Amino acid sequence: MWLTFLFSTVTVIFVAFHCKFCHANFFSLNGRWTIKNENRSITVQDASVPGSVHSALITAGILGDPYYRFNDVVYRWVAYDNWTYYREFNMSYEFLQKRSVNLVCDGLDTVAIIRINGQVVGSSSNMFRKYIFNIKSFLMTGSNKIEIAFESAVKYASAKSSQHAYSVPPDCPPPMQHGECHVNFIRKAQSSFSWDWGPAYATQGIWKSIGLEAYDSAVIRDVTIRTHKGKGGTAWYVDVTTFLQTSQSSQNGTVIVQFFGYPIVVENRVYLHPSTEHRLKTTLKISNAYPIKRWWPNGMGEQVLYTVRVSYVPDSSSERSFKTLRLGFRTVELVQEPIPDQEGLSFYFKINGEPVFMKGSNWIPADSFQERVTQPVVENLLQSAVSANMNVIRVWGGGVYEHDFFYELADKLGIMIWQDLMFTCAMYPTDREFLTNVQKEVTYQVRRLQHHAAVIVWSGNNENEAALAQNWYSTKSNYSLYRNDYVLLYVNITIPVVAEEDGSRPFIVSSPSNGKESEKEGWVAKNPADPKYGDVHFYNYLDDSWDWRLYPQARFVSEYGYQSWPSFETLKNVSRKEDWNYFSSFMQHRQHHPLGSLEMLFQIIRHLDLPQSDDDTKSEQIFKDTLYLTQINQAVSVKIETESYRRGRGMDSHTMGALYWQLNDIWQGPSWSSLEYGGKWKMLHYFAAHFFAPVIISPYEETYSNSSANWIHVVAVSDLRKPIAGTLLIELRRWDSFKVVSKLTSKVILVGFYKLLSML
Repeated sequence: MWLTFLFSTVTVIFVAFHCKFCHANFFSLNGRWTIKNENRSITVQDASVPGSVHSALITAGILGDPYYRFNDVVYRWVAYDNWTYYREFNMSYEFLQKRSVNLVCDGLDTVAIIRINGQVVGSSSNMFRKYIFNIKSFLMTGSNKIEIAFESAVKYASAKSSQHAYSVPPDCPPPMQHGECHVNFIRKAQSSFSWDWGPAYATQGIWKSIGLEAYDSAVIRDVTIRTHKGKGGTAWYVDVTTFLQTSQSSQNGTVIVQFFGYPIVVENRVYLHPSTEHRLKTTLKISNAYPIKRWWPNGMGEQVLYTVRVSYVPDSSSERSFKTLRLGFRTVELVQEPIPDQEGLSFYFKINGEPVFMKGSNWIPADSFQERVTQPVVENLLQSAVSANMNVIRVWGGGVYEHDFFYELADKLGIMIWQDLMFTCAMYPTDREFLTNVQKEVTYQVRRLQHHAAVIVWSGNNENEAALAQNWYSTKSNYSLYRNDYVLLYVNITIPVVAEEDGSRPFIVSSPSNGKESEKEGWVAKNPADPKYGDVHFYNYLDDSWDWRLYPQARFVSEYGYQSWPSFETLKNVSRKEDWNYFSSFMQHRQHHPLGSLEMLFQIIRHLDLPQSDDDTKSEQIFKDTLYLTQINQAVSVKIETESYRRGRGMDSHTMGALYWQLNDIWQGPSWSSLEYGGKWKMLHYFAAHFFAPVIISPYEETYSNSSANWIHVVAVSDLRKPIAGTLLIELRRWDSFKVVSKLTSKVILVGFYKLLSML
């Protein structure tokens, strides 16, 4: 509901606080729990929370390394069982005297029933939501028991599919993925049922923090922030929306919004009705007397962050609830407009009014078990992205909305985030229960993430428009049904939620998509891969990957890439000597992409010699050399493709983005990544540091039908915000002697793009 309030401004000096979100009387239930399977044949006494059943079984010695050899299948019994978490805790008389006592579950994975002292207090069905249950009437002074009974995600998804009125494809992943079926019926990491780069580990557990809160007045649930320039572009404004949850009684109090480092504070008197969520909007004006530095992406400037603290102070008690957020001042625009003398529309982003060429990659879950995705792990991976001169990462829609520290690090490092919502490569059910679940999920996640300066765009799904338009899952026979479901879920449900909760950054319904052209065609374009519109995903494993002419002249390429194997040093930790043959059963089991291992060999032999020997004693070395060659081919292929896109910035394609697939790995196996599981750089990542450098020289060869000569085009590309002057020296040398055959020298002033042609 909306509030009326009194408004006043006072001048104060502030001291920074380190607690991001606090209120009085919070009792953590993190730590040691007991878990049991359904028939009570397995009990683990010291299961860690946050955590998963798999990790608890590993710690207890019941499971070994889940990534070793064929254990992704051997350990599948864990996902088929139902597991229950138990623990006891003591409650004081004083705690229970508060008007509201709630159980706060930041993340339950996924389908569960929660009991307090034997009585059901609530249930969960979505890994991506925070659940809050009123449990005051179920508690007693002294010892209490809590039980969270999880249902097998695999069995739940299967049951939901069988109960649905019609088939919602795809039913199952390809057999070579060794996965599970009907993942689109459960709001859980879609890749946890397997993917073409990872195993099926359908986890269960309390994967985020859990605890009890008690209060008499009200608590701040969420705070959203929007920064923008006022009319005339002088002063900055900060729109702060505070979401308050009241206790069982009406409340009077004050909401205080503070801008740290500056004498700016706004106090709002509020009158709150009982047991209601209240939404309060406040605007801070930061005049020119207080200079603000803008937040810039990596390579364009500093990543200056400021702090806003929102507090609620009730009249009736000494309780305090507050939330502290870090924000950056920047503007973001997605430009889709006609290009003179060309068909189609542009597709590029402006940050702070300046066009930005997006250089980066795609992020997948860094582990099958989220409790192992710690801040040091993420920091290592994101720092590697920065070291490779990336300025953007796309959080792919088949994993999870990442932990808070992921986005905090992105803010600090200047890595822009293209944030997918968690829908990918499938049609989805649109019954009322599912849509309500999704609506609450999106509301929660947008409120949680939207204050981050790094987040520059929301995307509704990964590849689902293309899947529908191109009949990936045999939906053509009932196209109208699935198209209506698509529009209902992503347009009628998702767009209004994102607009209501944020509205400060662009929203793309799908990726790839034709953007405005897809909208014009009723949200599903006839050809969502049209390079003249929107963004494209491009993969071609049959033709010569070292030929730049293979690649589309697209406006924006948000996925592309080639597979390679990880290094022998990484692979040997999960294999045995008998596995060290390119076509061993282990290597075939690890390869989840159809024909992937053969495709890598075919790509290699176009340009390189495969190692061969009749000497059995050299088989291990041949295996190592073959792994290495896959990395050479991947690095050179992605380099050639990426440079074609960077050159496209100054050509008719007007390309303004290149995000290769993929940055990181979930386990030790073949994939498109440039970072191996554990963070080791593949050859591709070393190459990326060069082809994503702020200034590159990119030559390429071209043959014209009206000319008997081959032309070498030499292009210089700069992402710098200011011109640079210098001399461009081009030498053509013989391969056998390195003798200079031809030389050209040119004085250049480089502003974004420079092209020099020489004829051979």
